[in-house]
Amino acid sequence: MMIIADCGATTIDWARIDRKGNISFRKNSGINFSLTPTSEYEMKIKSSIPIDFMSDTINDICFYAAGCRTEEQRSAIAAALQKFFPEAEIDVNNDLLGAARALFGNSPGVACIIGTGSNACLYSPESGGQITNSVPPLGYILGDEGSGSFIGKRIISDALKGLLSSKLTASFFEFAGTDKDGILSRVYEETDANRYIASFAMFARENRQSSEIQNIIYQSFDCFVKRNVMQLIKKSPLPVGFVGSIAHSFQHVLRKVMDDNRLEVSIVLQSPIEALANYHINYLK
Repeated sequence: MMIIADCGATTIDWARIDRKGNISFRKNSGINFSLTPTSEYEMKIKSSIPIDFMSDTINDICFYAAGCRTEEQRSAIAAALQKFFPEAEIDVNNDLLGAARALFGNSPGVACIIGTGSNACLYSPESGGQITNSVPPLGYILGDEGSGSFIGKRIISDALKGLLSSKLTASFFEFAGTDKDGILSRVYEETDANRYIASFAMFARENRQSSEIQNIIYQSFDCFVKRNVMQLIKKSPLPVGFVGSIAHSFQHVLRKVMDDNRLEVSIVLQSPIEALANYHINYLK
């Protein structure tokens, strides 16, 4: 049997494929390995594995992880997984490759992730499906344009600087459940600031009819397209696909932004796990 995991900063989706090709899906809290000490990998991974997926009959594991940038990280993740699946062959890659394989399978394209963070790459189906070029995402402090953390940061900043309407500001503080000092303390003094900031994307969803929120979403996506997609498209005019909760939730705005930039959205997936499982069944037997 095979296990496939798509591990984002907020959510990890698991798929188990049995010998007959039947697929079971599970979901758990995610892990961002760029913000997690290596010493905590084993504990974090153990808590994320579905109990009913723990089995010595697992032969292969394909683990796609957010924040997995270096060979050292991949080796450490594989070593942690090996503790729980000692008989399995384990392959660890970054989540962008998983998104690209889910979006385009055996065809070339520009694959984008817009979820808690964001990322974009050129994908080629050759050699088992590989990334041939990418734009550095730079994380939630320096980059991640269009993402939940990018949108959340803008909403928090606008609210605390008094740039939102009084009605939307009141709704913001009700959503936050604390005052300005409490928000700043949560951002600057506690762990997982990126996830906390990204949680305000839910506020954007709840107020998506507001013109103020629509402008923030539009500007955030436009920033992503101009700083990421356009860099890749100018080198190769290929179909553009998106994976992630933010891209999916606000895809009507995303499609407008792409159209205004004279580009077209080929596909939007909330999660890549189902298409990724089928990719492994069909192309990586």
